[in-house]
Amino acid sequence: MSHNPIIAILAGGQSKRMGRDKAMLPFGNQTLLESIVGIACATGIETIVAGREQPLHWAGRPVAFVDDAPGRQGPLGGLLTVQAQFNDRPILLIGCDMPFMSTDALLWLIDAFETKHAAANAIVGRVDDQIEPLFAVYGPTTRVVVQRAFAAGTRSLRRILLELEAVAVQIPDAHLSAVININTEDQYSALVTELNNLGGKKDTINQ
Repeated sequence: MSHNPIIAILAGGQSKRMGRDKAMLPFGNQTLLESIVGIACATGIETIVAGREQPLHWAGRPVAFVDDAPGRQGPLGGLLTVQAQFNDRPILLIGCDMPFMSTDALLWLIDAFETKHAAANAIVGRVDDQIEPLFAVYGPTTRVVVQRAFAAGTRSLRRILLELEAVAVQIPDAHLSAVININTEDQYSALVTELNNLGGKKDTINQ
């Protein structure tokens, strides 16, 4: 990959609506975070987890964990933390709570950035008129804008993407499920039910 991108999985949220740590929720014979790390690593692109230290008894793929710097909580703070360590590389930012994420979807977004929108500061997947800030590639040129906005009190990735004039690319139907996330116990229960109906074969979900 000519731009040497990196995939950063944000896993530092407080999971207030869920009431417990979403990243550590059981998903098949793994945790949700272990599953999405495996999917990201299968792209062959360097992958890191941002926003937390490596969990005790980690059984997922060996990746770097980058804890948030003091005062840099939240998705925007997580992006800043990653940019501080990888300031010359495009960052594909995703959340840890996207159980239907797929290797193909990640590669599609990277390809869109590298081959179709190489001159863009950032690109973001969209579903009709709705952009998905946690399915977006933030180029190296975005760091100054992100730092300035964070210092001014902005915490919204959507607002940052507007300021960056990010290119919004329609997500193909084949990848629409990749941006579904889970935020509540009801959504997680529905996910577990679907997984059980598939006989526990979570790989069937993530093709």
